[in-house]
Amino acid sequence: MKKKIFIALAIVGCLLAILISGASCSSCNRAVKDIGSDINGGLNRTVKVYDFNGKVITTYKGKIDLEPNDSGIVKFELNGKRYMYYNAFVEVIEQ
Repeated sequence: MKKKIFIALAIVGCLLAILISGASCSSCNRAVKDIGSDINGGLNRTVKVYDFNGKVITTYKGKIDLEPNDSGIVKFELNGKRYMYYNAFVEVIEQ
């Protein structure tokens, strides 16, 4: 019985050590920032949209909620409006 309790406490201690040491890793910080962005409706960002010649088409600033995807579409919301750009060069700067 004492051996089972000791093993259970050792496992819990190891899991806590892993969680505490992993809390300072970069990927953990990014995950926390992503969750905060989802909860708060976005992060303060600057989004610049470029044409194929490298000229700035437009710039957006404010609390922007980006929707990640791999299909070549950039979709985000700003002040209750949704913006979608297809096959555009987009630069996103978090502040």
